[in-house]
Amino acid sequence: MKYILLFLLSLIILISCSKENDRLQWALELAGENRTELEKVLEHYQNEPLKLKAAEFLISNMNGFYTSHGKSMDKYYRIMDSINKAPITMEVLDMRDFYDSIFERYKLNDLKRTSDLESIKSQYLIQRIDHAFEAWQTPWAKDLSFEDFCEYLLPYRIGTEVLENWEQDYKNYFQYAFDRVDYQTDSALFTICDSISGRYKTNSYFYPDNMPTIKPSFLKHMQVAPCRDFANMFVFIGRTFGIPVAIDYIPQWANHANGHEWSAVIHNGQSQDFMIGEKTPLNGHLKKFRNKYTKVFRKTFGIQPNSLAILAHGEKLPPAFRNPRIKDVTKEYIPVIDLPIEHLIQNKDKGKRVYIAVFNNEDWSPIAWGDIKNNKAVIHDIGYDAVYLPVYYINDEYVPAQYPVKVDKQAVIRYLIPDKDNLQTILLKRKYMEYRAWDFVEFIKGGKFQLADNKAFSNPKELFIPDTVGYNYQTFDMNDKQKYRYIRYIPQPHTGGNIAEIEVYDKNGIQINGDIIGTYTYTNDTVHTMTKVFDGNALSYAICDQTRNDQWVGLDLKEAVEISQILYLPRSDDNFIKDNELYELFYWDNKWISLGKQTGNKQIQTLTYDNAPSNALFLLRNLTKGKEERIFTYENNKQVWW
Repeated sequence: MKYILLFLLSLIILISCSKENDRLQWALELAGENRTELEKVLEHYQNEPLKLKAAEFLISNMNGFYTSHGKSMDKYYRIMDSINKAPITMEVLDMRDFYDSIFERYKLNDLKRTSDLESIKSQYLIQRIDHAFEAWQTPWAKDLSFEDFCEYLLPYRIGTEVLENWEQDYKNYFQYAFDRVDYQTDSALFTICDSISGRYKTNSYFYPDNMPTIKPSFLKHMQVAPCRDFANMFVFIGRTFGIPVAIDYIPQWANHANGHEWSAVIHNGQSQDFMIGEKTPLNGHLKKFRNKYTKVFRKTFGIQPNSLAILAHGEKLPPAFRNPRIKDVTKEYIPVIDLPIEHLIQNKDKGKRVYIAVFNNEDWSPIAWGDIKNNKAVIHDIGYDAVYLPVYYINDEYVPAQYPVKVDKQAVIRYLIPDKDNLQTILLKRKYMEYRAWDFVEFIKGGKFQLADNKAFSNPKELFIPDTVGYNYQTFDMNDKQKYRYIRYIPQPHTGGNIAEIEVYDKNGIQINGDIIGTYTYTNDTVHTMTKVFDGNALSYAICDQTRNDQWVGLDLKEAVEISQILYLPRSDDNFIKDNELYELFYWDNKWISLGKQTGNKQIQTLTYDNAPSNALFLLRNLTKGKEERIFTYENNKQVWW
């Protein structure tokens, strides 16, 4: 805490200095005994005005940067480096479990900080500056302004990584992507990005909060990595080869947990999103997301005078706004509006600002802010459609400042004030909604079930899966009074055959078990096998070889029996209403207010509440298990998710 306070105090002084030279002198004062190293850099460029100005930029903005290091980090690097340099032998899910085990073993709680101002060497900065000026001459960088050059090509670090001489290392390692490419063509940059991307594979893994930035030499060997690491790696590549690259990020999706970050390639005056390890081209990465984003920030090396960390130096800020090196670039990605928040709730501890928060599946997470004037505030450059909660930040907690605000696709604003005088009946089918649930349904369309009294399935009874199939348990009711011993599911030819569960019931409604039979196979896949279809787990599923048209999975019931019902479940996210699981519905009225608990039923798969207020924001929680929950409104007899 002492380190952070000193850092913020020095930042305030730096920003408030009226002259750039004063800021430089203050940084030199903070360097202590290392001041001579920094002065060597300035002396080295005394006859090269532009390079001298670049050196001054780095030194003036260096305060607050540091390296994290320690024995536990060294052990982590040794283990992971040996794995990343070896051929991939693990499935992605197994790789995540392995990462978890490593972080559990090495807590990274012995890390120490070494300040750049107090330790960086002159030769390191001189080498970086000279290389950056060479990179400035490439076709993609030559038209950059000096200010953009300082942000996109000049910096020597990204976060808290160990400082290394990464330029020559990256030059040697990634030169293959730049060989035999005609730099003068419009497609050159696209070709280079595709070449590098094909060497890696992204993975939605999230490091522990205390994880330092991964060092450059380690990054380039990571075969499977989270988005942050690949975004960082492409920045180092860009600075090496003269491609202007920044890191942009969404602090929190508007309708989904967590946030996201990516490489932003500054090309032809525009920010083009890109991510190593995907098959998407330059400016195609974000198109794959159906999540909604309402604020986008850019990480910078230079301290931003308009960042809240600088503007609100007298206030205690939410963690998301304590970084003075962020810049709002929302307008470069999405349409925006200025959102007025009026009639704020009176609170003597409210401070000078109100924040706008979105729901992160557990709680409210602030993404933007506005100054309070005359009991109202304006949140500038906010995206839509989304539901926001205005909050104050008081004693490390978020306190409601108004009712939730719904901004629809036409940017129409409406406060969600629950009308308890006009109650409604609502029917709930899910506690959480993600587009994948409907994607999974598409996998099973075109498939069919066959029932027979012979192993060869000669003259079978066929049941075709309708196009109206849903994302929860589906039912075939049998009324033919016939007896069958064998049953199987046959997916549409040349598809993955994704199916989660099959259950068979006799004429008395008792589930029948049998021997698993079928031809479902997929090369080297030991996870999504036929047994997953009959394990009672809605999250597990079986897949088959898409190149073949003879795949099926089923049961030998061991004797011919009269079947009353077949239940089947497409590949699932397990967020529909489940049998014998306890749920509780809430609505928001400055806090979550319960409307009661109900138990799910497999035959109905719906919860009915007759006492729900109109114009309210709701949240359905599963008290039995699971973490994924989403806020929703109830409109036109449907759950509308936010």
